[in-house]
Amino acid sequence: MKKSVHIIFYFFTVVICASCSSLPKNKKPLWADSFSVVQVFPPEKYITGLGYAETREMAVSAADGNLASYFSREISSLTRVTQNLSNADEAKENLSREIIIKSNIELFGIKHTECYFDSASKNYTVCAYISRDEAWSILTQKLSVVQNAFINGISIAESETEPFKKLLAVNHTFSQEEDFFNLYVMALAVYPKRCGTYTKTARRFAIEKQKAAVLKKNVTFSVTVSGDFSKQIKTKIESQLSKNGFTVSKDGAYKLNATIRADVYEYNGMYSCMPQIEIFIDSSGSTVASFAAELKKISAYNAQTVEKVSLANLEKILEEQFVQECLY
Repeated sequence: MKKSVHIIFYFFTVVICASCSSLPKNKKPLWADSFSVVQVFPPEKYITGLGYAETREMAVSAADGNLASYFSREISSLTRVTQNLSNADEAKENLSREIIIKSNIELFGIKHTECYFDSASKNYTVCAYISRDEAWSILTQKLSVVQNAFINGISIAESETEPFKKLLAVNHTFSQEEDFFNLYVMALAVYPKRCGTYTKTARRFAIEKQKAAVLKKNVTFSVTVSGDFSKQIKTKIESQLSKNGFTVSKDGAYKLNATIRADVYEYNGMYSCMPQIEIFIDSSGSTVASFAAELKKISAYNAQTVEKVSLANLEKILEEQFVQECLY
């Protein structure tokens, strides 16, 4: 009897061991390898990034980073072809590009595979992927909006006959340039052969900038400032005009007339001033642009200090607001 029990026990042990050995193991999926991932996500249809880390969260983050690096590499090569960047400019460009890429790929809706755990390396692997078709659809919708705004803006500018107003209208359309090119280079990284219409728009930006440069040469200024006894504000206005590509001369076609009020008042030993400035740009007897600003009150126990700070604040407002409101 004992012998029979031993035989039966041995038989079941063999059966159990055999069945256990036939159970499927945690096989490494094709997408978890940089060589075989293309079998799951063909590169002509998907953009992928693999992430390896000790935790699931870190693996996902690494995968997203590697996905973004694809766009970074593609866009970097594209911009290097069209731009001559210094080292400092390139560093700034790279940082700006990184921010743009991260914000854009988030819109594409990054998808992730399930995490695969490799018991040998004790690491998790995950694949982040984006459908090129889905990314293209999102990009083209946004590109069309910016492209149409630019083209419509150019049409409005071309209908303007007054040179300075035409220049302002053209400059206004260039506010679309940064958004357009950020999207355009992303589109080139997704489907370069489909970007024909957007490439034409990119060239149009360059053409219109050349036209604007020619037009700007014919917009010359003469500057007169009232109430500026030290000539400090007149010098600042002229420098801002020159800095932005305009010619300043006594016989300028456009008359820039500015008035500043920076009188210092004394009351009980305290000196105060509330600086103000008004600017009118006239041509042929009509005003084509104007600017006005009233600054915060300045007080001190020294009149020279109040005057110095008042003029410095007026210079700052000319740099920060006058240029944007009147020259662009």
